[in-house]
Formats: sequence, C-alpha cells, structure tokens
Amino acid sequence: MDTARDQRDEARDKVQAVEAQLAIAQHNLNHSVITAPTDGYVAQLLVRPGFMTVPLPFAPLMVFVHQEPDAFVAAFPQNVIQSVKPGAPVEVFFPFSPGHVFKAKVKQVAAVIAEGQILANGELKSFTAHVPPGKVPVLLEFEAGELDPLALPGGAAGEATVYTGQFPFTNILRRILFRMRSWENYVFAG
Repeated sequence: MDTARDQRDEARDKVQAVEAQLAIAQHNLNHSVITAPTDGYVAQLLVRPGFMTVPLPFAPLMVFVHQEPDAFVAAFPQNVIQSVKPGAPVEVFFPFSPGHVFKAKVKQVAAVIAEGQILANGELKSFTAHVPPGKVPVLLEFEAGELDPLALPGGAAGEATVYTGQFPFTNILRRILFRMRSWENYVFAG
C-alpha cells in the first residue's frame, strides 16, 4: 500500500513540477510579446528568437514607424525668420521632380531650437559646434492634392522658399531663380 501511495505522491510531484514549468513558460511568453504603441509598421526588425531583452534597452530592437500625417519641415536662417509667419505662401521643389514647384504655406514656426537646450551632465559646454547650424525649423502644410500623386519616402529632402510680403517687388525675381534651381536637377542628377 505504501508503494501505491509513494507512486501517487511521486506522480503528484511531477504534475506540480510540470505545472510550475508551464506557468513559467506562460509568464515568459506573456512578457515576450511586443505591442505597437500606435497604428504603424515595423521598418526594421532586429529581434530574433532567443534574444534577451530588458525594459530599458540600450539599443532598440526594432524601428517602428507611426502611421500619421506626413510632416514637412523647412529650415531657415535666423536673420529671415522674424518675417516668416503662419499662413505665408511657400514654394518647394524636390530633386526627384525637376522643374516641378509645389505650393504650400507656413503652418508653424518653431519657438525653440535645439541649440537652446542644455543638459545637466557635469561637463563644461562648448558652443562652437552649435553656433554654425542655428537654423530655425518651420512646419509646412501643402495645398490639398499637391503631393497626392507623389510617393515621398520619409526623410526626403528638397528646397523651399517663403514669400513673406516684405519686399514684394523681389518676389518675381525670387520665383524665377527658384524655378531655375529646380531645373538644375535635370542636369545635375545624383
């Protein structure tokens, strides 16, 4: 009789051990699921089976692209930014479409630029690296249907000019010169 009881106890111990392993495996599975923060897609996946991750990784395991309206940003020197106001007309060209000028308007002018940021990290600051760029970002909004037929990849670059209303007599010359710059892309591709 003791043999049957021993076998039962041994079987119960094995079942409990297997159930504990199953619980650990389920816990690991529940914590290995990667959930997207918003609608979008993974552009680059570096996760492979067996990778060990932590909640605060030092290197990202994937690049996630949020599905949201495109943002178009132009950068202008500080000496002209004072006359750039929301609603001002803008023209933009992209090298992939020589001779085509797209219509847009200024949506917003950045209130602060990166050079205005100082991090407390215990080091003396050197501003020589930050002084030359100093351009102010301006968010652009294209007219309805202006960019629909085009497939612009994220990070595409172009050139923009803003017509501020100051010195309106120069606008015609600026428009001609801007179109000439756009046409250069026929000749100087690459």
